[in-house]
Amino acid sequence: MAKVPYMRWYPADYAGDTTHLTRDQDGGYRLLLDAMWLRDGKLPDDDAQLAVITKCSTQAEWQVLRKILSPFFKILHGKWTQKRLTRERREAQHLQQARVNAGKKGAEHRWQTHTEGNSKTMARARVPEPYPEPEDSPSPLYPPSPPGGGSGRERKSTRSSPRMIQAQAFWEIANERTRNRNC
Repeated sequence: MAKVPYMRWYPADYAGDTTHLTRDQDGGYRLLLDAMWLRDGKLPDDDAQLAVITKCSTQAEWQVLRKILSPFFKILHGKWTQKRLTRERREAQHLQQARVNAGKKGAEHRWQTHTEGNSKTMARARVPEPYPEPEDSPSPLYPPSPPGGGSGRERKSTRSSPRMIQAQAFWEIANERTRNRNC
């Protein structure tokens, strides 16, 4: 199952069940719930570990806290569980796994569309013809005008598109190199 890094929290439900707890008892209960969430919904019925989780400074302090908090949990086969947390964890794992599966499916679809799109594009692509050589050209490599810049039939937005700006820059670089070679 996918690991769930978050826990949904319902303050009204929590407060409705815990209004009789003191601040320290409430804090211990919350620490147990958090630790249980991070440990697959179960905690060992080990007083030393539970005392550490609840940040009790002595075992006597934990024994007092245990008497108050144990009714919130089900202790079976040496494990502490909590009914609401188990249900919320199961739902969160299901939702997380559904998101993981949807992400994989979407990525596969995009990858498939991308690769199919490239093969279709390559099949339809025209091989560009070389620039015609003007009669007064000092070199056969010197093009008459920058790509897309000469006919005037293109839309203005096409001439200022990033591809056309890049094509213009490449043309200028090639043109400059050709001129420098002929000097």
